[in-house]
This record gives sequence, C-alpha cells and structure tokens, in this order.
Amino acid sequence: MSLSDGQAWENEYGSWSEKAKQKRKEKLESTVKEKIAGVLGLTDEWEDGTYLYNLTRVKEAFNVGTMTLDDFVEIDEELVEEIFEAIKPFLKL
Repeated sequence: MSLSDGQAWENEYGSWSEKAKQKRKEKLESTVKEKIAGVLGLTDEWEDGTYLYNLTRVKEAFNVGTMTLDDFVEIDEELVEEIFEAIKPFLKL
C-alpha cells in the first residue's frame, strides 16, 4: 500500500487511533450499562430473584388510598438508558 493509498483509507475510514478510541468508548459505555443493569437486578447476577418496580403515580396517592398494583411497572432497559444518559457527561469518554 502506498502512502497515498493509506491516506485515502484514513480519509474514508478515519485514523487507526480514532478507531481505537471509538472501540474503547463503546466498551466503556457497554460496561457501565451492564453495571447499572446489574445493580437494578436486570441481569442473571441478581441472586435473590427480586424485581424492582417504578411507581407511575405521585406518592401522595398512597395517602388517598387509590394506589393499586397497576400503578407500578417493572423496570427495564429503558431505565438503564435514562440513568446512563444522566451520568454520561461525567464519564471520560
């Protein structure tokens, strides 16, 4: 490969260091998301079999007596994404 071929490849695909940085960034993001999911019990690592639920109404509904099981939804990957997006600016990516 001539220098001009290498330059053409770099212009089209980016430099090797950019590719390596991107892979490290993707790996870090994936690892952080996996850890969040693990803490929230969304992985097989959660040994006691409990589930976490998100209350979809205001807490004051408990006082009124109108709260039912329908007011809770099991947490999922969407919550993991929300948490990750909240902490992403603080990660050194």
